[in-house]
Amino acid sequence: MTAADMMATRVLTVHPTDPAEEVCDLFQHARVHCAPVVDPDGKLVGIVSQEDLLVGGTSQSGESGRQATAVGEIMTSPPISASPETRVSDLCRMMWRLRIHHLPIVDRDRVVGMVSSLDVCRVVGEERLEPGEG
Repeated sequence: MTAADMMATRVLTVHPTDPAEEVCDLFQHARVHCAPVVDPDGKLVGIVSQEDLLVGGTSQSGESGRQATAVGEIMTSPPISASPETRVSDLCRMMWRLRIHHLPIVDRDRVVGMVSSLDVCRVVGEERLEPGEG
């Protein structure tokens, strides 16, 4: 089984210039924990997580109070990604070693899907079930 067999294909993406506070609201509404960050041409340039938004999503700017922080200032870049042909065992190893929970799946620099650690656990768990279980 490969990433293409298990990835979510409807992926919320954001842009480096998007305000972090707006993306935080978008995450809550869409019930997601991270999103690939793409440039205007759709090329993957980073990834932003809920934790990134909570920790670095706003900054203080003198007397003017809170100033919006752009996603590009807090995203992880360069992003870690995998291809649609990546085997599940390799996805699992990457996520475990890098301590990450989401991997954008990229084909020709474009995000075509997303795999989460829960997706990997589900697939590995289903493969280990005996016939008739589950």
